[in-house]
Amino acid sequence: MEYDLHNFSHKEAEIEVQETLLTATYVGSFDITFITGKSDKMRNIVIKVCEENDFEYYVPANNPGKITVIYTAF
Repeated sequence: MEYDLHNFSHKEAEIEVQETLLTATYVGSFDITFITGKSDKMRNIVIKVCEENDFEYYVPANNPGKITVIYTAF
């Protein structure tokens, strides 16, 4: 699943990322890719939300404009 954050303000993006990730945990395991584009601020928002909520994430080496968040339900 992919979420494009281009049309969100920074504050809206932070809320959207957090709500999306926390809601998805109720469903079970997931991989969600957030498209941040070239914005360092937007990338930092996604990373901050991930780190505050203990989500694993990675930035693909071939596309730093995306961040994939991985959650494995136990």
